[in-house]
Amino acid sequence: MTETLMEIEQPLAHSITFPVLGFTGTRKFNEWDSAHLPRIPSAMAYVTGGCEGFDAWVGRYLALTRSGAKHIVILPRDDSHTVEWWTDEQIKAHVEVVTGDIDFKERNQAIVKMSNGLYYCALYPERHTNSRRSGTWQTIRMARRAAMPISGVVLHNN
Repeated sequence: MTETLMEIEQPLAHSITFPVLGFTGTRKFNEWDSAHLPRIPSAMAYVTGGCEGFDAWVGRYLALTRSGAKHIVILPRDDSHTVEWWTDEQIKAHVEVVTGDIDFKERNQAIVKMSNGLYYCALYPERHTNSRRSGTWQTIRMARRAAMPISGVVLHNN
């Protein structure tokens, strides 16, 4: 069973609408994990990374449930982990897919640069051995340096 640990740094205010809310998360995310997520605040635009797991789940979920917002997916040149959820016929929202000759770190920087707040779903705590090369934690650290509100969940607290 997955244990959850809510980690809120500068809580995302749920009473306001964010101009742009960015997302980062584990590739090892499944539907069951979605029951453990904190509420996603409203935004005028959502920015995701397009990878399998949390990126694909949250991008698709937001496009289906908040179709009036702008949806932006930023893809790195390595598309081996990309899930093209935006091609699903059920998606009626306009989804802007941004591609370029960028690596994962540059993609993560772009998510932070375009956002006013960050929402994350990490697999393990930041100092866990399995988080050493985590793109999720890399993006969170970038958001901390940008002093933006951050909220999210760690799925395995051990």
